[in-house]
Amino acid sequence: MPLLAGCATVATITQSQMDEQVEWSGNALPFRDTEGFEGAASGTLDASRDYVSNGVGLGSVPPGDYLVHVVCRGEGPVEFHIRSIDADTDLASTALDCGPSTSIEVTTTTEGLFIVADAEGPADWAAAVVRSAVP
Repeated sequence: MPLLAGCATVATITQSQMDEQVEWSGNALPFRDTEGFEGAASGTLDASRDYVSNGVGLGSVPPGDYLVHVVCRGEGPVEFHIRSIDADTDLASTALDCGPSTSIEVTTTTEGLFIVADAEGPADWAAAVVRSAVP
């Protein structure tokens, strides 16, 4: 069964807000039932800070070629950085205005991905990792 990462947050939110955020992320990126789905991550970037960042590691993603589908809502843009779980350098990155989703092509040679979201304002973000080519 694919890994589903929980909601990472740097904001203090209620359980009902977290449940709503997780529901939004699943609706915004409906890849959980897609062949090749490897995992998902989501988070809330706090409105009370000038610049916020958070990230989620998906440790069970095997090496390979992936599309990382990303989306945000709130005050964009949100910068997404995709890294190997054990590295500080980006494999790929993009800045996304909140609203439409986009896909980032990533190739990793080690197990695990780390997804970081940065913004200058409040935003919810989500990412879904899907293999580019399913054998």
